[in-house]
Amino acid sequence: MEDLIYGTISGVKYKTCDLVLEERRVHTDSKGNTTVTYVPYFVGRFFEFDFNKNFKGDIIVTETAMFKPLKMQKISLESEEFNKKFKTFANDEFSAFYVLTPQLMMSLLDLEKANPGAISIAINSNKLALALNNNRDTFTLKMNQEINSKVLDAFKKDINIIYQIIDELNLNNKIFKKEY
Repeated sequence: MEDLIYGTISGVKYKTCDLVLEERRVHTDSKGNTTVTYVPYFVGRFFEFDFNKNFKGDIIVTETAMFKPLKMQKISLESEEFNKKFKTFANDEFSAFYVLTPQLMMSLLDLEKANPGAISIAINSNKLALALNNNRDTFTLKMNQEINSKVLDAFKKDINIIYQIIDELNLNNKIFKKEY
């Protein structure tokens, strides 16, 4: 984890960081020599936001699920386009339909189109975690790199995604704060 940023925007608390997750692989050759390598399977940004709906249960929405999360069932939602792009899992079907409104599904599709890479989202109680596996290391300068408007524009774009997620997913709307 690196480049941790946290704060509050429009009343929504957030945290974000660059994240690299690696699988440890051990190989032993015919002579008994062992080598260990680490293969990245996630390189990108991780975000955590306050979520504006209180509910019971867990929801996972992902582009890349190769497995069914434990104690969760696969859910098909009203949007055929959403179901083609994302796999949705929940341990309570009612919670999934309550949280994943048609507006939120459309917003997730728009967010995915605007940000290359695979998006995964986990929603639990009052937190929304979003992982953007885009093979990028943000806020990094190369040695002897000139700081110019192009570099600063890239940094602004990396910061603006926080605003984009809050706005696109309507996380600052508190009308849903009542728990069902």
